[in-house]
Formats: sequence, C-alpha cells, structure tokens
Amino acid sequence: MDAFTHLETIIADYGLYFVFLGVFLEGDTVVIVAGFLSHQGLLNPFAVAGTAFVGTLINDQGLFFLGRHFSDSRIVRKQKQRPIFAKVLGMIERNSNVFILAFRFLYGLRTVSPLALGVSNVPASRYLLLNVIAAAIWAPAVTGIGYCLGLALHGTIGDLPKIEHKIAAALAIAVLSAIVIHLIARRVRRAT
Repeated sequence: MDAFTHLETIIADYGLYFVFLGVFLEGDTVVIVAGFLSHQGLLNPFAVAGTAFVGTLINDQGLFFLGRHFSDSRIVRKQKQRPIFAKVLGMIERNSNVFILAFRFLYGLRTVSPLALGVSNVPASRYLLLNVIAAAIWAPAVTGIGYCLGLALHGTIGDLPKIEHKIAAALAIAVLSAIVIHLIARRVRRAT
C-alpha cells in the first residue's frame, strides 16, 4: 500500500473528525475542502454537512456561553478591547435577530460575534433557536460550495483518477479558499 492509498483510507476513516475539529479553527475552508472531497467520493456530503452543523453549533454556543457567564475572563476581556467588538455590539443592538442569522457569513466576525452576543442582553433561548437555524443554512451551503467546485473541476478537466490528484486539487482549493476568505474578512473588518 503506497502513501497516497494510505491517505485515502485516513480521509475516509477520519475525515469527519477533521471536519468537526476544523470547524473550530478555519471552518469555511475545512468544510469547502470536505465538500470537494465528498464530490470525489472520499466523504459523504450529507455526513460532511451534518458534522459541520454540529461543530459550528457547539463552537458558537460555547463562545456565547463564555461571553454570557465568563465576561470577566481574560479571553473575553481581550476581545472586548478590540474596536470591532463595540461595532459588533452596535450591530446586535440594531437588529439582533438578523445579526444572529448572518454573522456566520460575515467573515472576520466569526469569533467575536458569539462572544458579543453572550455579553449582550439577547436571551439565550432566542440565540439558541436562531443559531440552530443559521447553522442549518451555513453547513449545507458551504459543503455545497465545495461540492460544486468538484463539479466545476470535473466539467473542466474530467475525473481526477488518482488519489494524489484529488489531494493536490483539495490542497489548491484549501489555499484559494483561505486567501479569498481572508481578503473578504479584511474588507468586512474595514467596513465595520
């Protein structure tokens, strides 16, 4: 068994664990790549979306809980000192429901938003309900982006016959996704 075949087995056996953990770190990029790998037949797209849903929900609920119950902790105090924190609180005050549904898609605000929502006076039950709805939209949408990239690549160059080609394409998609998300996040931070 060569190294690439072994890598294919690792992806099939542990890919969803990587998706779950990856959502906590670089969620969009990880889920886009997992969506692409699902198009390539290495992961189940429904399992990827479900895992991303659970991971993002746990992450955002945890950050909300941290902001709500540990607002004097060093982590939350550090975030409160950032200028973006006050801007996010302002957005929450203007329309908290829309903000809860949208912050997951506002790159550059992903970590600070649930913390700010926890510090705000948004009821925890309303946050939970809207957070579930937003996660249920985000997870399949981002998985679908990766899957569609796989479709587009297939339409352009055909099947990627070997695992090493699939891995190379997945790495290229990861790099491009990370760059695009970083540029969008920087623009969002400047605009807010």
